[in-house]
Amino acid sequence: IIFGLFMAWGIGANDVANAMATSVGSKALTLKQAIIIAAIFEFAGAYLAGGEVTKTIRKGILDNDMLTGSPDLVIYGMLSSLLAAGIWLLIASKKGWPVSTTHSIVGAIVGFAAVGIGLDAIHWPKVGTIVASWIVSPIMSGVLAFLLFMSVQKLIFLTPDPIKNAKRYVPMYMFVVGFIVTLVTLFKGLKHIGLETSALQNYSLAAIFGFITMFFGYYAIGKIKIDPNADRDFHYTNVEKIFGILMMVTACAMAFAHGSNDVANAVGPMAAVVSIAESGELSQKAVLPAWILAIGGVGIIAGLVMYGKRVIATVGKGITDLTPTGFCRYTGSGYNRCNCIRNRLAYFNNAYPGWCCTRCRHCTRHGGSQYARCTHYLYVMDRNTACRCWPCYYNFLHAQRHFFRLIMNSTKPDRYAVMGNPIAHSKSPDIHKLFAEQCKQNLSYEAILVDLDNFNKSVNNFAQENGKGLNITVPFKQQAWDLVNERSQRAELAGAVNTITINNGQYTGDNTDGIGLVTDLLKNHLINLQNQRILIIGAGGAVRGVLLPILEQQPQSVTIANRTHNKAIDLADLFSDFGNIKASGFEQLSEQTFDLIINGTAASLQGDVPPVPVDCINESTHLYDMMYASEPTSFMVWGKQHGAESCMDGLGMLVEQAAESFYIWRGIRPETKTVIAALRGKIKN
Repeated sequence: IIFGLFMAWGIGANDVANAMATSVGSKALTLKQAIIIAAIFEFAGAYLAGGEVTKTIRKGILDNDMLTGSPDLVIYGMLSSLLAAGIWLLIASKKGWPVSTTHSIVGAIVGFAAVGIGLDAIHWPKVGTIVASWIVSPIMSGVLAFLLFMSVQKLIFLTPDPIKNAKRYVPMYMFVVGFIVTLVTLFKGLKHIGLETSALQNYSLAAIFGFITMFFGYYAIGKIKIDPNADRDFHYTNVEKIFGILMMVTACAMAFAHGSNDVANAVGPMAAVVSIAESGELSQKAVLPAWILAIGGVGIIAGLVMYGKRVIATVGKGITDLTPTGFCRYTGSGYNRCNCIRNRLAYFNNAYPGWCCTRCRHCTRHGGSQYARCTHYLYVMDRNTACRCWPCYYNFLHAQRHFFRLIMNSTKPDRYAVMGNPIAHSKSPDIHKLFAEQCKQNLSYEAILVDLDNFNKSVNNFAQENGKGLNITVPFKQQAWDLVNERSQRAELAGAVNTITINNGQYTGDNTDGIGLVTDLLKNHLINLQNQRILIIGAGGAVRGVLLPILEQQPQSVTIANRTHNKAIDLADLFSDFGNIKASGFEQLSEQTFDLIINGTAASLQGDVPPVPVDCINESTHLYDMMYASEPTSFMVWGKQHGAESCMDGLGMLVEQAAESFYIWRGIRPETKTVIAALRGKIKN
């Protein structure tokens, strides 16, 4: 019992910590929460479903027919195996090394039998099956994790509203987790406690438990507070919060599966010793006492609590940065582990495919040579170029395309374009060419003049010619809104689409004008919008397209002023649910001052200035004109003349909205300041 507890303690200190590390490393769970979850579900898995693999460890490796006359040798050998494997796990845990307890105990048993009895005493076909599982399990885990990751891309990340779809589909993934774990437990795990059910009852109970897990997911996700500002630096911060709930559920499933499989590594030899000690002979029919499984579960939890932190630090943080979408690793690995349990296979516990680097960075882990192979990259890469890691969540669009392009050995660039009428003046081809060079993207971008009555046909022809994405400019933004199959929330409210993503003949529409304006103000001009009084001039499509991103910054108030007052009223009513917004005529603006005044009209192009009372400007007021030219616009000149603190044009907005489109298409957010400077120089010349 002492040796068995020691081995179980080593499993808890190393393997359980190994299994829970990604939850802690991704910050989906704290260390304390991970230990509590492991304590509950590891013990439950060990006690309820740990008997099947235990049969393999205690009776499957040795040829019992040869050992019937020497049961004492089996006792000494099993005790030696437990002590040897336990000492090795203690050393590995102290050093923070994640190792396989299955390798340890199987190797120890085979070693004592080969040296102490003879090679003929080993049941080689069973050992071969175990070794085969060490090869099959990483492959199965990798395939399952890959399929799960691709489904997440398709259903959530490659859609215009990832948050909405995450709320819809994440609970369904939870159903799969609950269903599989319950089903495996019912089919294989409960016979030793006297509970036997039919196949129909098993599937019904598994479905019920799956639905319970799914409804818990809906409830927990509903409690999450979505913060639009959190997505500024990392586009999927809020989605990761939702995946954090799924990560918690899959961690529970992983702990249960781990306990049900790996408890055998400790209690299998112990059960063999107890059986011989009680009966005096080596029996194939010996019953596995439930208390032995319980001892194994207690030892596992003790090891995790006392020593598991070292391995958690290595696996959860030391290898690579992790995010809650590591559930793909958990679900793939956990399902594979359950499948091994069902087939009485000793699972290779270090098979964790599905991990990926979570940041696109230069490859600087290994210095000294021009090329380096990082352990978390799939292929050799130039260390001086942008990271090509795959499957890289932070950069998944580019990585996916680049990876398959390497396989196909294709050099044909992805095709993008801007459509409008007129179009010769467009700066979009110049901007996206600079983005592509900066981010090392293999793409082409062109300007296409479209007949006024031929827009839909032009888009369809472009898609049939393997086009990947389009920018849309005047006068087709409303037509694009009607044409697309799916729209983002900001495009829906804007009533216009300026970015189309083409995927398998389906069109997804977005509007990046507003986020381009807000990013230009926040990042390039360092103007905070929160708690500010904002005046927006105009009530046309340009203004409608920027209102939602502005309101998401939580200004104190937004006032829309327009010559046609009713249009301003209609626009304010449309966005009234998103913040403090009101309509006003120009004459009603007297004696009001604003922190920021945005001109959303095209008056500057004709050298005109909207009839804004000069009372609206003071020494701390900023003016922003959505139009731009080689010289300051008439609106900017007017603002300077009346004492505005700063006056800006819309060139930065143009580049930032293009950067957002580029990010939607390629998954990489380009650096924009150098592009703005280059474009400014080109315009002036």
